[in-house]
Amino acid sequence: MPNRLEGYSVYDAFVKFENNPQEGKNRPVAIVRINLEDYSTQGFGIYSYKYKFESKFKTSFYQKFLYKIKDVEEAGLNPKLISYVDVSKVAQFSLIEMMKETKYRGRLSKRDAHGLIDKYKSYKSLN
Repeated sequence: MPNRLEGYSVYDAFVKFENNPQEGKNRPVAIVRINLEDYSTQGFGIYSYKYKFESKFKTSFYQKFLYKIKDVEEAGLNPKLISYVDVSKVAQFSLIEMMKETKYRGRLSKRDAHGLIDKYKSYKSLN
């Protein structure tokens, strides 16, 4: 467990549903921004699927906004599943909630952090 929150850390957080913000579910998120002025963090949701569904996510539609995590174990995710970061939606979370020990999973590798940045830049240039 890190003694401070770092960028590209992976935590479990309650992510609100876009179509119904009163509801949501706990899921891993990749923290990409920390704001000490209002004690908030911003991150992207991570979604994991069985490998048999991988071909679905290779379509051009999904390739626009999904980044496939390569070093899943370093990120604290299940290596038996394929995991993607959705860069199309930035979610905001409480910094205090993110610091709870039970929520920490791992950290994106340098390779994945750079890949995520590249995917986000590519996505933003299209929109």
